[in-house]
Parts: sequence; structure tokens; C-alpha cells
Amino acid sequence: MITNGPGAHQRKKMNILGLTPFFHPRLILVSDEVGVAKPDPGIFEQAQNRVGYPPDQLLYVGDSWTNDVMAPIRAGWHTVWFNHRKKKAESHHKPLLEVARLDSILPLFNTMRVG
Repeated sequence: MITNGPGAHQRKKMNILGLTPFFHPRLILVSDEVGVAKPDPGIFEQAQNRVGYPPDQLLYVGDSWTNDVMAPIRAGWHTVWFNHRKKKAESHHKPLLEVARLDSILPLFNTMRVG
């Protein structure tokens, strides 16, 4: 998980949303804690190093065009744009998938190969 903002605030949001149990603590990157924020490619490089996979085997899901589509694509990752606000794309970048509901990405995981 990659998130921008102050560490205490972001971690409180993760706990309230019930996300913390789904991520190993080492795999949660909060911009204030790691010293770099999206859309800087450095935060994606840090995440890539922590998970130990090359960028073409990584998938990022997010709702911000600049931070969650353009930035990970520039870092070599695949992306899913969670476009629940029905916004228009802001550049030529092409996400792997655009969805309005998060449950729409579940079939994608059934077709992906890992390893």
C-alpha cells in the first residue's frame, strides 16, 4: 500500500477502514515516513524493492489520475483506475482497467498469473 500524507493520520484512516490486517506492516508506505510522495517514482521504487518483484509484475489500484495512474505507469507498473467519480483521463496513459466499483477488479485477479 502506498499513501500520501502524515503518518499518524494515514495509519488512523487505514485502521478505521479495516485495511491494516491485509498488509504486512513493511509493505505499507506512507509518504511522510519514507520521505517521498506520489507521484514521485521513488516511492514506487521503494515499494518494488520491499516486495521483491520487478515493476512489470506489480499492479497499482487508485483513484487519482496523476498519483495512481500516471505515476505507477511511469514506474513500469500495471494500473487499475478506480474512477468512481467518473472523471476524464488527463493524459495519454492507459490503465490496464478502469472501474467504478472496486468489486469489478476481482475477475482480473482470477486471470492473472503470479510467479
